[in-house]
Amino acid sequence: MKVKRIIVLICLNFLLADLFSNGNNIFSQNHLYLYTIWGLEANTQEEIILKSEEELPKEEKIFYDSIYAGGKFILPFMDLRFFGKSQESLDFESSLEKWKEFENMNVGFALFTDKVLKEFSTTVKYGNLKASAAVSKLNNPLLSSSISPFASNSTNVSKLSPSLPSYSSFSNPLSFMLESGFKNRKKVFDTYLLNAWLSQEKSLGSMDIKIVPSKKISLEFAGIWGLLPYEESTVASWWLKDKVYYHKGNHLCSLLQTSLGFPHFNTLFSFYIYESPFGAYNFIYKSENSIKTNLFTFNFSTLINQNKFVLTSSQNKYPALFQLKSGIQNNYKLNTKLPIFIKTGVNTYLKHYLNDSEEENTVKASTGIQVSSLITGLTLLFQASGCYQKEEKNLLLTLNNYLLQVKNNWNFSVLSPTFSAKINLECENQEENTIDVSQQYSVNFHYNGKTQVSNTNTITIKKSDETIEWKEKSDISLRLKTKTITYFLKLSIVFQGG
Repeated sequence: MKVKRIIVLICLNFLLADLFSNGNNIFSQNHLYLYTIWGLEANTQEEIILKSEEELPKEEKIFYDSIYAGGKFILPFMDLRFFGKSQESLDFESSLEKWKEFENMNVGFALFTDKVLKEFSTTVKYGNLKASAAVSKLNNPLLSSSISPFASNSTNVSKLSPSLPSYSSFSNPLSFMLESGFKNRKKVFDTYLLNAWLSQEKSLGSMDIKIVPSKKISLEFAGIWGLLPYEESTVASWWLKDKVYYHKGNHLCSLLQTSLGFPHFNTLFSFYIYESPFGAYNFIYKSENSIKTNLFTFNFSTLINQNKFVLTSSQNKYPALFQLKSGIQNNYKLNTKLPIFIKTGVNTYLKHYLNDSEEENTVKASTGIQVSSLITGLTLLFQASGCYQKEEKNLLLTLNNYLLQVKNNWNFSVLSPTFSAKINLECENQEENTIDVSQQYSVNFHYNGKTQVSNTNTITIKKSDETIEWKEKSDISLRLKTKTITYFLKLSIVFQGG
């Protein structure tokens, strides 16, 4: 058995003061918080077998990979945070010295005016800001290939609102964000916001307008655009018959969205614009829809890209393709002494390449049932996926992946256990098959709203032909809340073998 990683986190959240007054100023019914965190991450650089201390050679040691620490200072109108992490080192002392050099550092600062001006809002953020959902969609316009039978389409527009950094990621550059406008006015023109996000590498702007003509109808427009860089391409894409080379430069990328909301129907239309390195503009269209009744929810999404070559804002390259997702869910309630809720669902996914591409087209389907009550819940899910190709005038369909998942959870007054198991069979060909079997259990103990203990243990076994690999991860966390201090301790251990 080999230890791969050990992570220890200690967090303290101090309530420094209750800030209140009888007036309607910025301190009304708010608090002053100081959040601190210390962490230690240990990894095995080589394969280390756990033995007794007498048998363990001196050179076989767990080394301290990273030490990180930081804190947050929160006021009703301000958020200030700092996190630092050391470089990889072979011992604790070296890690501590490297952490002092601040080679890995996250800083974040934000000012809000929501407490001062109720309708007109201004937000300023600076630091190692993390990208929002709008940027992720601009980077990757395709529909998600995830097909949970219980998932419904999200028809909300995506906004350019980067978040402040955390201790877990240190890859974001320094950037500045300014957002200003009216929001949540509870009038016909409910929201009007302008946003700018600037860094050394890219500049982005956005606009959000929301109109609410009645309580049951809403209309929202959102747009994000920017001049973003791309690197030189000296390697031809394999799915292109013609070689495509270009020098590095900047190109315009934009995402325009329109969302309509009615009592039983919601729709989101997305229009993507990407400037080609050769000067032309490429367009991608996407539509996501949801129809809801008392018993059924029907979801339908489609994407069309008719361009032979599209370069996105993250330098992803896409050929001409068509995507289709559709699903239906049924909700039913059994009026027994203890009410029982039943949900069933079916979801399908198709990705078809145009222009006689040699890429294999993808098809997926999933179905499942959820049965739940106030004290327990049971979920069964089955999914199959594969590919199809044209051979002369016929379509050849090959299913090569199967997934079966079972989950059971309970809710008691102080204890909430959850058990789940998953089997994934991947058939590469008639001679090579891979089976992944994983099981997970978690226990959450909570008492009086102030003490919470959680333990999650996951075991994964992977069998591929003649090899068997296994991995076990255990997470234990403790949260204790007092009047002025909240204590949080987390221990994560990963074992691996095979």
